Amino acid sequence: MGIGEVVKAVAKVPGKVTLLGEHAVVYGQPAIVAGIDRYVVVEASDLEGDEVDVYSEDISVKGVNARLGPGGAVYTCGEAIAEKAFSYVFEAIRQIRIISETVRGAAIRIKSDMPVGAGLGTSAAVAAGTCAAYSAILGLQLDPATLAELATKAELGVQGSSSGMDAHAVCLGGVNVVNKANERLTVSRLKIRGPLPLGVVETPREAPTAHAVETVARLRSRYPDLVDRLNSDIGAIVQDGVTTIESGNLTQLGELMNINHGLLSSLGVSTAAMEEAVYSARRAGAIGSKITGAGMGGSVVYLCDTDRKLGEVNSVLRNMGMVSSAVHTVEKGVSVTLV
Repeated sequence: MGIGEVVKAVAKVPGKVTLLGEHAVVYGQPAIVAGIDRYVVVEASDLEGDEVDVYSEDISVKGVNARLGPGGAVYTCGEAIAEKAFSYVFEAIRQIRIISETVRGAAIRIKSDMPVGAGLGTSAAVAAGTCAAYSAILGLQLDPATLAELATKAELGVQGSSSGMDAHAVCLGGVNVVNKANERLTVSRLKIRGPLPLGVVETPREAPTAHAVETVARLRSRYPDLVDRLNSDIGAIVQDGVTTIESGNLTQLGELMNINHGLLSSLGVSTAAMEEAVYSARRAGAIGSKITGAGMGGSVVYLCDTDRKLGEVNSVLRNMGMVSSAVHTVEKGVSVTLV
């Protein structure tokens, strides 16, 4: 792979919602995930030397700058404040330097519609966008599937564990069934009949993704047969969801989302604020609502039978003081523009 002369590259990466199957996907069950029209934009510009300068306007920590040099990362504010926002960037840079066998400086600028930890795939999108933009200024042409694998490795480097679901969702776009069995992730795109009227509500983050995953693992260590049955039930819900989505039966999809939420709640990954958002959405007219992502705070996704009803539900939730908005599924995943 040769080194090119590109001066600047801009990567645009969608977010995602998990319609069915989170947590169980860690234990070999399938999940259904959809790319959505919330975006992370990562701009990489060539910089003399080998240091990487990173600036974020609005991701997790506002207006933070950091520099990655031979001695590690140096932040313009306290490291504990900025580390979460930038660790995915630096790990993504490391992954690209490994495959390119090249160390080149870059100025990285990040903008995001989504906060880190919202359950909308922000961390995966930051990692994927950094991989895409930085590799482009090195003259590498990487397809979305390769970028998804590299972003997954970056997530692993930061979190210590990752199913790869989020990285593939944001890189590939569309509505997909993902399944990680025997350490191999498979992705199959679903054909949807018309739009899915979806909305999301943001709730306060009480614990990171790793803690939510550990919570389920600890519960499974105490009640292995019970938790395995719950995971198997979630997998069965996903299988029904595949048929339901492809047939366009929104009412049944909503019911499956509701059942899935009950099982996730029983695994201990919900919060009082998430429960309030879930049931407020249903009372307002949503036909399905559930946790999306790892839980322990973050986002709730809800489904309505029409766009008009979605607007009504959003209005009700916002009038209750909740941060709520409509989202739309997108067919295209990560994209890169060379400047």
